[in-house]
Amino acid sequence: MEQVGMAAKWIKALSAYGETHFLNEAAWSAFLDDHKLSAKQQRRWATEAVLKAGLLSNGFPESMIIHSDGARQFDTVFEHSLCWFHASRPLAKLIPANNRERAARDWVEKQYWNLYDDIEAYCEAPTEARKLQLEQDFNHWVTTHVDYPELRAELGKIYRAREELLLVLKYPWLPLHNNLSERQIREYVKRRKISGGTRSLLGQRYRDTFASLKKTCRLHGLSFSK
Repeated sequence: MEQVGMAAKWIKALSAYGETHFLNEAAWSAFLDDHKLSAKQQRRWATEAVLKAGLLSNGFPESMIIHSDGARQFDTVFEHSLCWFHASRPLAKLIPANNRERAARDWVEKQYWNLYDDIEAYCEAPTEARKLQLEQDFNHWVTTHVDYPELRAELGKIYRAREELLLVLKYPWLPLHNNLSERQIREYVKRRKISGGTRSLLGQRYRDTFASLKKTCRLHGLSFSK
């Protein structure tokens, strides 16, 4: 709860129970209701904290990390690693007004992908010296002054995401992008756009289960129809 900055009064109130076990989600919700903890964000943080505590007590490592495209639903109690492909997209979408701005954008993008290549090589053979050098290279690149306001704004956003982008230097086994996950879910997203979703929870379960089975069969070279 302290990791996500919960209100001190709730940390004190809930911590007083020490190690408490809940049989199911309903029991946990009733516990929160009894303590009048109704604020949506505080309730979410408390739930994420107790879920992480449950995973740790069952032998999961402390370094549990969510790797994502940076969508707000992934802003959780767990450490977060950001996809480099998604972080670069705002740079590519910039529309320069003149040759000077175009040159600045092209240089920034080139340096970004040079850093990507260097980090990818580092992950194959990580060393402390190389890690420090890459951190310095990233800092130098992202703080470079450019005479292009929109580009400066995007560099500022990347700077704020620095820790999430460079978490891979601490854990070299992390992926640099989540394109595999994106490809796996693309068919589901297309079907949802076409049909507008399912009419019931049961229909959603059928759709998700069969989509998962089909993808799994394809990955293993098996026939889904058989």
